[in-house]
Amino acid sequence: MYFLVKTKLRIPIQPNEIRLDEDMDSIILRILRNELEGTVHKQFGFIIAVIDVKADEIGDILHGSPNIFFNVETTLLVYKPFPGEIIEGEIVDVTQQALYVNLGCIDAYLPVTQLWHDRFRFDAKERILRGAKTKISIQKGDYIRARISNVEYRVPEIVRPLVRGTIVKPAVEVRPKSEIRILLRAGDVGLGLLKILEQIREEVLRSLSKT
Repeated sequence: MYFLVKTKLRIPIQPNEIRLDEDMDSIILRILRNELEGTVHKQFGFIIAVIDVKADEIGDILHGSPNIFFNVETTLLVYKPFPGEIIEGEIVDVTQQALYVNLGCIDAYLPVTQLWHDRFRFDAKERILRGAKTKISIQKGDYIRARISNVEYRVPEIVRPLVRGTIVKPAVEVRPKSEIRILLRAGDVGLGLLKILEQIREEVLRSLSKT
């Protein structure tokens, strides 16, 4: 699900980041967008955007540090998935083992074994899965409704952009990738390809109209 999250942070500002022609809110907003957008945190999920920032008028200078520390309130647009949540998304890739479903800002993983009660064969040339019994074909560009069965956060320990509410830059330029691994299933009633679900709905409506 998507959320707007309000949180408080303590941000160190280097002297060379301060500009006389730019107010402190704008400076901190630029820094936070560069540091946080597109990152993953267990507390918030996937941070899509930093919406706004309100900083204290006066910062703190700590002994032994060249930085100026500001307490700020910020609003984040985040995506945080939950097990059991029903999603709809576009299939962006098809392999012999799984489908990859785009949820807007991140892709989820749907194993072929978690599809309907059928045996699917993979056409490597066309990159299409075909059901042996149902004759259902699944390909890139189809839309599917599924349920989130598991959410796993993979955040390397050495990457800590949020430590006690303070932005801490990593010691190296290239940071290991942080990600959310979302596992789906689509074998339950009411789940599956939207085009198939729509066909079922139309058939039910036609049968009801005849009674």
